[in-house]
Amino acid sequence: MNLSLFILLLIVMVSNLISIIFLTPMVPDQEWAQKIFYLHVPLAWAGFLSYFFVMLSGFGYLFSKKLEYDRIGHAAAEIGTIFTGLVLVTGPIWATPVWGKPWVWEPRLITTLVLFMIYVGYFILRNVGIYRQRVALISAIIGIIAFLDIPIIFASVNFWAAEIQSHPQMGMSKQPSGILSPFLFSLFAFTNLMVTMLYLRIKVLYLEDSRKKTYFNKEKKEITKMNKYPALEIIAFFWRILSYIGPVITVISGNNYCFSSRRWSSLWNDYFVWITCRTCLAYFFCLFRTNNSICEYS
Repeated sequence: MNLSLFILLLIVMVSNLISIIFLTPMVPDQEWAQKIFYLHVPLAWAGFLSYFFVMLSGFGYLFSKKLEYDRIGHAAAEIGTIFTGLVLVTGPIWATPVWGKPWVWEPRLITTLVLFMIYVGYFILRNVGIYRQRVALISAIIGIIAFLDIPIIFASVNFWAAEIQSHPQMGMSKQPSGILSPFLFSLFAFTNLMVTMLYLRIKVLYLEDSRKKTYFNKEKKEITKMNKYPALEIIAFFWRILSYIGPVITVISGNNYCFSSRRWSSLWNDYFVWITCRTCLAYFFCLFRTNNSICEYS
């Protein structure tokens, strides 16, 4: 099935590329730069549609707490950010011959850049090491809030005064003849590309979660075996407390010898011994404590 999807998608995208290059009319004042229009706008549409799925999956996770929705949101956010990044690349290619410079600090460009940076932060957050359910919760909230920027992007040409706008404000109905049909076909092609990528990426994320679930289930069994010895856990707990107190005692005991370089050398040696003991005992404690932080993958 995946091969069939790939072949079908390849045919649609190649047909779209041929249509853009050979069948679309050449606009006199823009010439080849205008061809970017058939890629730039569909890329933006596909990216914003992906972010719409992020928002829907965010609401789905908040109400159900099912990780299936988090996988959908994660996959859609990745695809949307790829497309939005390509929007920010193709835009300057079109703008250089038309505006005379690749970037202008005008409302639509700024709000699109803000959206892209929000999702850069979104992916940084997903990789900071927070446990699975907490990441899913925070990501769902960010995805919902970030989507509020998309209506602002679309309406930015109406929110701010025309003299600070650089984007054209006419609708598609006012475009020259022969532009609308290839444009709609390009929208269809990039929508198919987005949906196919979303489907395949969700499958990959599901396989990753399944592998992690198997690993954590194995870890839970090992910890359960260790918890058959509660005395060891109690001993580890008290030794961990002592490991925190140790450096303080060492420093206090060395106050009377603060002017002796030899004593300070011994003091630092004692301190590093305590740090080493604390690290080992903390690890020992973690091995025998009850399992309250193992994430559930479902």
